[in-house]
Amino acid sequence: MTIALYEISVPVFRHGLNTLHRILDKAAAQANQRGYPLELLLHSRFYPDMYPLSRQLERLSQIPLESCSVLTRQPLTPFAFADADFSQYQQGLQHSLTQLDQLQPDAFVAATVQPVVSELAGETQHFVDGLHYLLQQAQPNFYFHLTTAYNLLRHNGVQLGKLDFLGYQAAR
Repeated sequence: MTIALYEISVPVFRHGLNTLHRILDKAAAQANQRGYPLELLLHSRFYPDMYPLSRQLERLSQIPLESCSVLTRQPLTPFAFADADFSQYQQGLQHSLTQLDQLQPDAFVAATVQPVVSELAGETQHFVDGLHYLLQQAQPNFYFHLTTAYNLLRHNGVQLGKLDFLGYQAAR
């Protein structure tokens, strides 16, 4: 059985970005209800040498585009974050979703058999092919930042649960 790189990349990234979008909506609603500024959440971090929530959100909007650009060898334009407020991070996520929508499955075919070279934390990484790159670097990196963003929000009192992280919508 052949695994189609498109099917295990674009829909997975889309699901994560949409999940994050809903989580941020919950965070905004709860902050508004409790009367504290959302910017407090954006500056939160676990430890001084770790990225704050704002940078986690930037990376979450960039990683799918960087990863799919590596796999398709097509340039994708990330959202320009500059002194962004909470709504601009939502716009950045939407921008990434729009960019992902423009990708076609056949653009990923060559990456199934070609070596992939990528940068991560300033180091060049070499992978046998796109599948190894996607499963060993791109998706783990995406989920690292998604988990960290979720945990920062939980740590700061946003009421979220496992189903929020997994992206399941409660039956209404």
